[in-house]
Amino acid sequence: MLNILPSASPFLLNFAIGLMFVVGLQSQLGEIVCFDNWRVLHGRKSFDASRGTVRKLEHCYIEWDEVHARRRHLQQQLLSTATSRRN
Repeated sequence: MLNILPSASPFLLNFAIGLMFVVGLQSQLGEIVCFDNWRVLHGRKSFDASRGTVRKLEHCYIEWDEVHARRRHLQQQLLSTATSRRN
């Protein structure tokens, strides 16, 4: 796309790295961050490994059908539980 629209390149770059669109997170031990990789441009800052810090990155891919099916299943369980408590 950048080859097709070279005049748009600076605009797109500024848009992608503009500070108004940046969210910074400092995670703590045991925390997890999840995001939709198709909709988020993501990166990581460098860190100093000589201070004894360790960076461990894991990734997995989940099909949205699985997420929606699980949500529907849990919703049905909650509804049946609520209904049985009323009776």
